[in-house]
Amino acid sequence: MSKVAIVTDSTADIPKDLVERYGIKVVPLYVNFEDRSYLDDRVDITSKQFYERLRSVKSNQQHLNQHHKTL
Repeated sequence: MSKVAIVTDSTADIPKDLVERYGIKVVPLYVNFEDRSYLDDRVDITSKQFYERLRSVKSNQQHLNQHHKTL
């Protein structure tokens, strides 16, 4: 009999209880923000920290775009 496994990467952000219940294997990926790399899947950065950092990067990018438009 062959065995089947469910494997996904950490960007799927599957809740921990489902991962444990179904024995899902999660491969952590690196997330890069400007000058730093973080190992995803709650190793170096949590989901909350990721989205806070993403908002900050987007906000800075919008500010830069507006600055270039005025030049």
